Amino acid sequence: MTSPLYDALLADIKVAMKTRNTEALTTLRSMNAQIKDATINEGKEVSDVDVATVMAKGIKQRQESAEQFHQGGRQELADKEEREVELLRNYQPQQLSESEIEALVRSSASA
Repeated sequence: MTSPLYDALLADIKVAMKTRNTEALTTLRSMNAQIKDATINEGKEVSDVDVATVMAKGIKQRQESAEQFHQGGRQELADKEEREVELLRNYQPQQLSESEIEALVRSSASA
């Protein structure tokens, strides 16, 4: 059984190749390699959890890099990292809003 998120990543790599979007292609290929290292090369089947975990690490690394580039006055590199973060967020589950979290807490507290 394959992961729908991983299938989407592979499809997006093909689209980036066809549209010659080198920045997206480089980022997505890098994440694909990291996913393979974490799963396939270990003899595991790729799952959505694995993809989301690797993407979360990639997002965190890029956010930290962007922050360092901002501090170093390298705006063009910071912008590149931030664009990559936005690209990778497409592979993350939708985050709950603060009001949705509060509603869940209230409903579980009253149960």
